[in-house]
Amino acid sequence: MDQVLSLLSDTLPKAKTLEQLTRPLLTLLSRVTGMESTYLTTIDTDAGVQRVEFARNVGDMVIPEGLVVPWTDTLCKRALDENRMYSDNVAE
Repeated sequence: MDQVLSLLSDTLPKAKTLEQLTRPLLTLLSRVTGMESTYLTTIDTDAGVQRVEFARNVGDMVIPEGLVVPWTDTLCKRALDENRMYSDNVAE
């Protein structure tokens, strides 16, 4: 936990751009959750798309930056619609 707080205290005051803030936070999120891919997306509900703005991938699964997908087909939308904050069974 001390490493998490140290990273946060180093990152937040120095970040001048969204990218400078996001990249260390994605690293932190990966460390805390053990997830091999962490990413920040934007959602354009008018256009009906979700775009991966920043991504960190450390395993076999790769979520590419710049990826644009139909919002209606995303796990994120389904999770929000179902108020499901976590699932270890995506098919479910």
